Amino acid sequence: MVEHKGSTSLFAIFALSLYSLFLFPYTIYRISCGGSEETVVQPYLQGKQKKGGVSRVLRKLFNKGNLVLIALWLLWALLLWYVSITSKDLKPFDPFEILKIEPGATTAEIKKAYRSLSLQYHPDKNPDPRAHAYFAEYITKAYQALTDEVSRGNYEKYGHPDGPQAMDVGVALPTWLFTKDSKVAPLMLLGLVFCGILAPLGVASWYMLRSNRYTGPNGVMQDTMSLYYASKYNVKESQSLVRIPETLVFCMEFLTLPTPGEQGAGLEELRRVVLRNNPDLKDKKAFWVKRHPSVLKAHMLLLAHLDREHDSVPASLKADLNFVLTKTPLLLDEMIKIAVLPRPPLGHGWMTPAVAIVEMMQCVAQALSIS
Repeated sequence: MVEHKGSTSLFAIFALSLYSLFLFPYTIYRISCGGSEETVVQPYLQGKQKKGGVSRVLRKLFNKGNLVLIALWLLWALLLWYVSITSKDLKPFDPFEILKIEPGATTAEIKKAYRSLSLQYHPDKNPDPRAHAYFAEYITKAYQALTDEVSRGNYEKYGHPDGPQAMDVGVALPTWLFTKDSKVAPLMLLGLVFCGILAPLGVASWYMLRSNRYTGPNGVMQDTMSLYYASKYNVKESQSLVRIPETLVFCMEFLTLPTPGEQGAGLEELRRVVLRNNPDLKDKKAFWVKRHPSVLKAHMLLLAHLDREHDSVPASLKADLNFVLTKTPLLLDEMIKIAVLPRPPLGHGWMTPAVAIVEMMQCVAQALSIS
């Protein structure tokens, strides 16, 4: 007779295995290439002193990503402890291990071990119900399996002193799912199928589709590289420093930067800040009208950084400023690769834009206006 039932211990092992398949690669990613969550370019701190080295190290060590990783490993350790507790029920019946004797022990050694364990687990010596159950189910049967001829024969043939047992097929699902009055079992099964199969497949598909959008060690979008190679604002042979920013901000990273209506007041305030330091932009319609709103926002934030107006940037745009400053060095690195790319017929790169891009890197790093 085959009895189908759930097995909480098997389910714990199954859950730990799935969780490990996620946690181990994620940990390797965090250690090898996760990097720090701090921005690549730090805003210019005028009149402010930098915090001590110990504070910076602690802030870098205990950032949000590392704290999440620590929490995930604590959960893994908890699962491992639970598996070690519940997996005891999965061990096969071994009378030598139960009586704590070596295989091939003599009858005298078997009886001595039985008497020693009886002093600890016999109901007359130990009132604990769990000790009584362990004594009846394990110690007594182990002793019979090694001393009684019938029990020993059953153990040698069937692995248990009571003879052949009903085949127990344990499913790696919690036991309570198989109770007759369980009404949430179907929902739990659907949830397990979704979390264990469909969700991982969806995440893997999303990651593969997303990873195809980026290229190179800097993780720049492939569409950005196309724009830098061949578009109205591409890198040009005679491009000077003053023309570098308009190429820099014309990228998919900034084109796809959300610009919700709630930022309208902040953008107007940012516009006044930019015009205060760059009055020559007031009458340039090509700067204000003919470009995508997200590109215009990124350009104004870049100018605010170069003019050291970080404190004047509205609070609603601070996150966008950090994003622009994070992506700018990576984009400039890709631009200089395009500038120095060997071109026929002589196989030389372009000196003028290469020098201009290097100067732009210096301006961004030191928060200096290109003028």
